[in-house]
Amino acid sequence: MDLLGYLLRKLSAGVYWLRSLRVRRGIESSLSVGLLPLALLSYLSLFLDFGPWAGDDSIYFESHTHSFCDNAKYLYLYVHNRRLYDKYFWVSFVDDDYEMLRKRGFPVVRASASLYLRAGTIVSSGTRALFELGKWTRFVSLWHGLPLKSIFWLNRNDDGLYGGALRRALYILSDPNLVSRNYYLLSPPSIFREVFRLAFNLDESKLLLGPYPRNYVFVGRLDGEEIDAYTPEDFPEDMRLVLYLPTYREYRFSMDVDEVLPLAEIDELCSRYDALFLVKTHFFEELSSAAGRYDRIVILDSSRDIYPLLRRVEILITDYSSVAFDFLYADRPILFYPYDFDEYVKYRAQYIDYNLLTPGPKARAPEELISKLRSLLEGDDEHRRARRIVRKLVWGDVSELEEKHFRELADKILRIAGGS
Repeated sequence: MDLLGYLLRKLSAGVYWLRSLRVRRGIESSLSVGLLPLALLSYLSLFLDFGPWAGDDSIYFESHTHSFCDNAKYLYLYVHNRRLYDKYFWVSFVDDDYEMLRKRGFPVVRASASLYLRAGTIVSSGTRALFELGKWTRFVSLWHGLPLKSIFWLNRNDDGLYGGALRRALYILSDPNLVSRNYYLLSPPSIFREVFRLAFNLDESKLLLGPYPRNYVFVGRLDGEEIDAYTPEDFPEDMRLVLYLPTYREYRFSMDVDEVLPLAEIDELCSRYDALFLVKTHFFEELSSAAGRYDRIVILDSSRDIYPLLRRVEILITDYSSVAFDFLYADRPILFYPYDFDEYVKYRAQYIDYNLLTPGPKARAPEELISKLRSLLEGDDEHRRARRIVRKLVWGDVSELEEKHFRELADKILRIAGGS
C-alpha cells in the first residue's frame, strides 16, 4: 500500500478530489479488501449467474464513511436492541471498530470482496455502483442527509468535485436503472420524496418512506450508540454546549478555523455565558489549524459520531448541512452561517430558495456571527414557529417522531431481506 499511497499523492497534483487525505485513505482501504477483483466479478455478474454465491440471508450494515456511524449504525442497533432478526452484521473496514464491536458482543464481520459478492442484503448509509455488487443483492440505501444542495442527477453544475464529464460518468455507473436490480432508497414521507426520486432516477416503488434511523436519539437510547461517539456525558454538566457543524466545500479540502471563525471573540463570549464551543468538520475535510489556545473552544474528531450529543446541544451552528433538518426535532435554536454562499452555489446549486428551509438567524460575516450568537445565548429565540413549520414540511408524516415509526421502517427492510 506504500506504493499505492505514493501514486495517489502524485495523482493528487492533477486530480483535485485526491488532495484530501481522507479520500486517499478511503481508496487505499477499499483496495485493501479486494474491491478491484470485486468490481470485475460483480460486473460479470450482470450477465452471468453465480448461483452458488447467491442465497446469503444475512443483512449487512455499512456506513459510507467506513466508521461506526450514521443511519446504518442506528438501524443496526435498533434491530439488535429489539431482537428483530437472527442474522445481521456490521461490516467493518477498520480494525479498531471491529475489535470494539466484537468485545461488546455485537455481530460484526470484516469487509471483504467475497462478502459483497455473496451478500443477499446490504443496508448502507451511502450508495454503491452497480458493478460493486452481485446482481442478486438487495441494496437498501438509507442515505445520509436531506439535501439543501443539489445531488446526483439534480446537480447540473459542471464545476465542482469531479468536473462535468467525470461527474456524469460516475452518475451513470451509480444509476440504479443501469440494469434491473433490487435497489431501494429511504426518503421521508414529505416534499423530499420527489427530490430523492429525481436525484437517484428511481421508480416510485423503490422508495421506502420513513424516518432517518439516526434521529432515534430524539426518541430514546439504544445500547451501543455510545460506541465511537460523543455523548452528553463527555462534557461538564455545568457547561452550555454550542456546536458548529459545517458541511464540506467542493472547492477545498481543508478548513482553517482561524479564517472562518472569530475565535478570540467566540472564546470570550462563551466564557461570559458558561458555554463550550464545539467544532466538528465534515469527515472529508482536514483541519489546517487548531484552536488549542482557547479555553472554551474544542475541536472534535471528525470521524466520530455526534448524534447522541445532539440531545444536549443548546445551539447548533451550520451552513448547508442536513444536520439542521435533524436538529429540528430538538426544537432548539439553529444559527446559519453561510459566509461563502455566492461561491458555494457555483459548485452545488440550490434547487430551492435557501431561506425557505433555514428557520433561524443568518450570519454572513464574523461580526454578524458573534452578534447573532450572543442574542441566542441570552435567550432571544424568534424562530420557534418557523422551525415547527419547516419540520412538518421536510419530515411530513414523521415530523412528530414515535417509536412505531422506527419499527415500521425496520419491518419494511426485514421484508425486503426476506425477499418479499
